[in-house]
Amino acid sequence: MGNLITAHVTLKEPRASDLALLPKSIGFRLYHHRRANLFLIDAFPASRPPKWPFTTKLPATDIPLELPSELVALESLYLYLLKHGLADYFKKSYVNFAVLLSRVLKTQVLSFASNDDGLDVACIASNEHVERLEFTCEDLHVIYANGKATVRPLVPESEDEEDFSDLDELRAALPLMTVLDRDVPWDTRLHAVAMDNYRSFARTSDLILGLGSFDPPEDESEWTLLGESNK
Repeated sequence: MGNLITAHVTLKEPRASDLALLPKSIGFRLYHHRRANLFLIDAFPASRPPKWPFTTKLPATDIPLELPSELVALESLYLYLLKHGLADYFKKSYVNFAVLLSRVLKTQVLSFASNDDGLDVACIASNEHVERLEFTCEDLHVIYANGKATVRPLVPESEDEEDFSDLDELRAALPLMTVLDRDVPWDTRLHAVAMDNYRSFARTSDLILGLGSFDPPEDESEWTLLGESNK
């Protein structure tokens, strides 16, 4: 799983004492990104702190699997993806962790995880509720926003590729969601969902942590460590 970039972003400075209320299986490091003037939380297995920040997936051991009530329509999508062996692209843990952070920190949170192997998910939570969820899964682009859940089947990158999703089957399986026609081109940008949601959340076109690039991040000098678990 190469080029994984994952972080939890806040506009206001969290208190390390509040982050200490997270499940003990989750370790954390809290950074201030000076240039962006944002606060970045790196979450990882407490027993195995990573050598390099923002490159380790969130441990899901102590995070609920049930989706928040506002996302009940997406449970049928999860079952559909599970049936087709694709449920891992729908990161329930990131959704619920964003909700948990919004409760613990009492502020809006953006959580994202993206790599070069098809994982691309971003969730914005505030006041213990999901404001926005967006992710891609093979030829499906899923968006929950303004209380509505939509699936956008994508046009394959090549004419030689076969469509993954049968639209009739998809619509029958997702009666509570809007399934659009297949008329949107595949977005080939690396970390596309994470990038777009970060830019909207931070209200900037400037990217951080190496988003959108196969190269190592060039902004490491802008990261200031403010606190960490077990310290």
